[in-house]
Amino acid sequence: MDNSGDSISRKPIIPPVEPENIQTTESKKVGHLASLRLCAAGLVISLLTIIGSLILGSKSAVPIIATIALVPIFSYIYTLVNKSLQAAAQSESRLQELIAENADLIERSAEFQQQNAEHEEQETELREALELAEIQKAMQEHASRRFQSLFEGLPIGATTFDNEGTIFEWNQKMTEVMDVPAHFAILHPLANAIHSEDNPEVVLNILDSIFVKGEMIAFNHTFTSKDKKKTIALKFFPLRNKEGAILGGIGCGIDVTEELETQLQIAAMAELQRAVLDSTEYAIIWSNPQCEVIGMNRAAEEILGFPAEECINKKSLADFHLPTEIFLRNVELEAQTGEKIDSDIELFQYLSQNPTESEWQYLKADDTVVDVGMSISALTNSHGELTGFLTVAKDITEQKANAERLKMLSMVAKESMNSVAILDASGHVIFTNPAFARLTLFDSDSVIGKTPFEFRTSSDTSSETLSEIKEIIRKQSSGRTELRLIRPDESEYWSSITISPVKGESGFCTHIVIIEDDITEKKQTQLLVEESESRFRDVVEAAGEYIWEVDADFRFTYASHKIAQVLGYAPEDVLGHSPLDFVNKDQVKEVQNLIASSVLDREPVTNLILRTTGKWGQQVWQKFNAVPFFDSQNELKGFRGTGLDITDQKVAEDALDAANTRVKNILESINDSFYSLNPFNQFTYINQSALNTIGCQLGEIIGTDIEASHSEAHWQPLLQILNEVRQSGEADSIELFNASKAEWYDYRVYPNQDGGVSVFFQNITDRKAIQKQLETQMAEINEANVQLEIQQYKLEEANLKLLNLASTDGLTGLKNHKTFQEFLSDKMEMSTMTGIPIGVILMDVDKFKSFNDDFGHLAGDEVLKGVARTLQQCITEPHFVARYGGEEFVIVGVGLDKTDMYYLADECRIALEDQDWPNRQVTASFGVAMFNSDVPDKATLIDRADQALYASKEAGRNRVTQYENLKKAA
Repeated sequence: MDNSGDSISRKPIIPPVEPENIQTTESKKVGHLASLRLCAAGLVISLLTIIGSLILGSKSAVPIIATIALVPIFSYIYTLVNKSLQAAAQSESRLQELIAENADLIERSAEFQQQNAEHEEQETELREALELAEIQKAMQEHASRRFQSLFEGLPIGATTFDNEGTIFEWNQKMTEVMDVPAHFAILHPLANAIHSEDNPEVVLNILDSIFVKGEMIAFNHTFTSKDKKKTIALKFFPLRNKEGAILGGIGCGIDVTEELETQLQIAAMAELQRAVLDSTEYAIIWSNPQCEVIGMNRAAEEILGFPAEECINKKSLADFHLPTEIFLRNVELEAQTGEKIDSDIELFQYLSQNPTESEWQYLKADDTVVDVGMSISALTNSHGELTGFLTVAKDITEQKANAERLKMLSMVAKESMNSVAILDASGHVIFTNPAFARLTLFDSDSVIGKTPFEFRTSSDTSSETLSEIKEIIRKQSSGRTELRLIRPDESEYWSSITISPVKGESGFCTHIVIIEDDITEKKQTQLLVEESESRFRDVVEAAGEYIWEVDADFRFTYASHKIAQVLGYAPEDVLGHSPLDFVNKDQVKEVQNLIASSVLDREPVTNLILRTTGKWGQQVWQKFNAVPFFDSQNELKGFRGTGLDITDQKVAEDALDAANTRVKNILESINDSFYSLNPFNQFTYINQSALNTIGCQLGEIIGTDIEASHSEAHWQPLLQILNEVRQSGEADSIELFNASKAEWYDYRVYPNQDGGVSVFFQNITDRKAIQKQLETQMAEINEANVQLEIQQYKLEEANLKLLNLASTDGLTGLKNHKTFQEFLSDKMEMSTMTGIPIGVILMDVDKFKSFNDDFGHLAGDEVLKGVARTLQQCITEPHFVARYGGEEFVIVGVGLDKTDMYYLADECRIALEDQDWPNRQVTASFGVAMFNSDVPDKATLIDRADQALYASKEAGRNRVTQYENLKKAA
């Protein structure tokens, strides 16, 4: 709570002196003096009496009486004198104490007066400082207006700051450059504004250069803002007055992100160009206009034998050629042009005007020469001015040797009867012989420069085969293959192709020779045989049968591979065995008789069903078909036939028979009535229950029409559902009332595969009566449920209101302190598990007590309500705002780092400051603390936020302070 607005009452350090003790002592002294006076009077009377007795005579009784009277008087006098002396001593001691106390009081009073004087002097100094601050504020406002007029229109960002790094000016361009609005920069630390909170050394170096060394400092600063990486060129200068004293600092910023990216791209492009030049096989040399070498690539170094450093700025283009060659080139050009060429530069200038490749010789470092194909080009700038020459050359020594070799190969191939095509090392046709044209119908000119197969392969040539051929040619290796090719007239032929590489003296391939031979007739015959075998194999495989053959002794001589799927034996396992070895013994005699009849009648054995035993003892049902075959003398040579595994079929048939029996037994035992109808609505089966319901015998109804067994009113709706089930193929049901019997029946109709239907029906008269009774009861229950739901809704609504009242502050409508504590506990636990950052902001309304004192508590309540409304507008989910207590409010930020938490608090501060408040301006101070690993509990987190809030109060209010900055400052 802030009480600075209240007046300060000074209390005396030493309490005032009270004189009661002194007065009491004086009273006692007066009493003793009165007693002494009485005693003295008595003594005088006694003395006068004694003197009188002496005068009157000794015999008088007066002396004796006087003497007797003096005894108590003297005794009392003695007592009084003794007490008086003691009292006097005590009074003297107390007097000394009082004198000492008074002296101490006087000294302390003097000190208090000195302190008051010092306080008055401090108040005077404070008043003068405030007046000076007002003057400085006016000067700053004036300087700010001058700053805005000077820098607001500049295309660069600009800012000013003091020796503590607090920003005072921030133009619009700086907002665009740094992505920080002016209201988040002005009066805030420079570190926050230039995104260097995590690197304090940046700001420390700036302040050291400006305010300690008095020097300019410039650097590129890279940071990430709005998920985008930016680089800003920053420069900071000392800001001096006329006397040269440093008043502050001024900074400028320019966004150089794109410029740096461009420079990096240019550097990468230059590196790429150099890599391209060094990777090419062409020797490239470039020179200045005087033909002095200024650059060369790696291929040029290898061909010439000179390292680049021995040539650049040390040799000319002419130094790489024999003097006789240069002389002959000059003579040749003079003869062609009629003009005299006086220098090497003129020679290269003329040659660069016609940059065609011609054959030259390079003079190597070892004084040998190498044949090259070279072209010379002029290099010019954007104005067309000559800047140098570029020579591009390639070693053609091997090329010339290859040309000779090709000439020899062509002469040999020309006389060959086989088709011959010669390819260069890259796989392109450079020669074909006459036999190639006769076989392919392609003349030589139409294929030169092309790859040999892509333009004449058939559409059904497999991509794998074509890829293999391309790979053989690409690897310059040997290979053989067969291809179906196509001629220009779209006729096709088969070719046997042999590919052979030809290598030069260096061991590298120089040419590839392809020899073709027409194998069309041979291939067609082979394809017909393969097609026939494939067709027979496909038919057999599709049939699911295996093929077998036995000799005259009925022993296997052949079995196809599919026998392994049936019996488990591989074909080679059954060769030499009799098929009867695998047949059950009780069927062997029957098989032998059938075989004998087949041989005698020369008729095949068909659909013979046998039970056989497999390799692992499994029982396999097979269907056999066999035909006997004879030699030219009509002697039996054996049988050929097929075997088919029908085990699943036999098992299914047996299961179907058993299922039919079970179904019939079930239908007879169930309570439901059942009958089945064929597509013509004639009975094919009916159980006893249905017979009893209909009232007839089994022999009377099977085969009759169902219409004869039902009344007209009952029959028509039943006929309709029977037809609908047949058409849709889906089951359906219907409930019908038999008026003649006054009974209800439930019919369930199912479609059969043969177009008929199966009908289940039962008497449901009792069920319908119960159902009607249940419907009445359900209606009553539903009505009761509706009333119960209404009461439940009202109860839930009341509970919701109670819950809201329990968690809401009654004055402001915000969540209360208890709800804040629960929310903070949940979010701290969530942050610990997930790493999502959270922070706490404590806010206190500035000078709220004085506001209450000046305008009353009702006006203060309106301020609290207005603050709450403003915070609700600024704070949205997932964040949280609550009234902490009194004029304090609390905010929990979820998912925000410390910078965003600072901006959130400052946004609330600005929103409060900008409100149009009645009575007077209302501001607030904020303290921010982040939850991290060094925060053991929520009490510590709230305490840190409170410390930061206190620092904001101490620093002048209406500001935001982060606890982390307090730690750094400490």
